[in-house]
Amino acid sequence: MRHHRGDDVIELLVDLAATAVAALTSVEDWSRTGSDPDLRTLEHRAHTLRADVARRVADAYVLPIDPEEVLELSERFEDVTAAAHRLLRDAALFDIGPEDGLTDVVRVATAGMRDVVAATRQLAHDAARAQAAAEAVIDHRWDAEEAYARLLSRHAHSAPPGDAGPARRELARAAEGLVRLVAHAARRVVHAAAKTH
Repeated sequence: MRHHRGDDVIELLVDLAATAVAALTSVEDWSRTGSDPDLRTLEHRAHTLRADVARRVADAYVLPIDPEEVLELSERFEDVTAAAHRLLRDAALFDIGPEDGLTDVVRVATAGMRDVVAATRQLAHDAARAQAAAEAVIDHRWDAEEAYARLLSRHAHSAPPGDAGPARRELARAAEGLVRLVAHAARRVVHAAAKTH
């Protein structure tokens, strides 16, 4: 097998992170408007991009960042897309419609992942800037914690009829889980940047 420089691996990671942004944006749109997005195409794209990243790591004799961090980042980014797909799938399964409080939580995840895209793009050029941008994403997670607490409080004081209450709480936890996954992705960018200094 012919080995080569893997300079394009950062762009593959950026594409993978941008796919996660598209998935989160679909969830955010659903939570506001009740749209009916199908994330299977995005999830398939994420899986394909992650496989491409793995091939680049295997084939390249030099990479702009640590190979282990490349693989970790690709896994974290794919996880975000997969989790967004699961949330919408479960909402359809339990016939749960959108609500404003959920939008507030998902919006933090979407904005954070956009910043992760920008931080990832900086990894090969300015590791310090990439690290600072990723650390800011982690700090903003507390905005989601507050939104999540408000959402749970709303559920506690205005329980929906029938079995919708537990399902809505599960959906709220899934939305908060998106924020945690984005924070984990940002943390991996911090680790990658630290190894690149």
